[in-house]
Amino acid sequence: MLKTNVQGWVGPEVMYSIIYFGNGIGSSAIVSYTIDVHRKTSAEAFAVINFAKNILIYGITQFVVNWILDWGLPDIFLALTFFMSGSILFGIPLWIFGKRFRSFIARHPKLYLEN
Repeated sequence: MLKTNVQGWVGPEVMYSIIYFGNGIGSSAIVSYTIDVHRKTSAEAFAVINFAKNILIYGITQFVVNWILDWGLPDIFLALTFFMSGSILFGIPLWIFGKRFRSFIARHPKLYLEN
């Protein structure tokens, strides 16, 4: 009889569920922010957002399998934890200096293809 380890899959499944829930909220926030702040250049902004997302997905599908085979799953989860923490911590300066960034964008429209 085949024995299965229930604890082996429950933790990653719960964490992936939380991540995908956060991705849905993050996607809605990005779309709302882009339409609200960059109304005139929202088409270009969405093109850049989709390009970055597709490059990330390409990198994951192309290189992560070999990375997992070389490092092992626990080390990969540790590395991904540091990457996610870094991206979350990047939001703190945006929260503090966001008004200044938006002001800079409003004062330099030629940088963003506006007439």
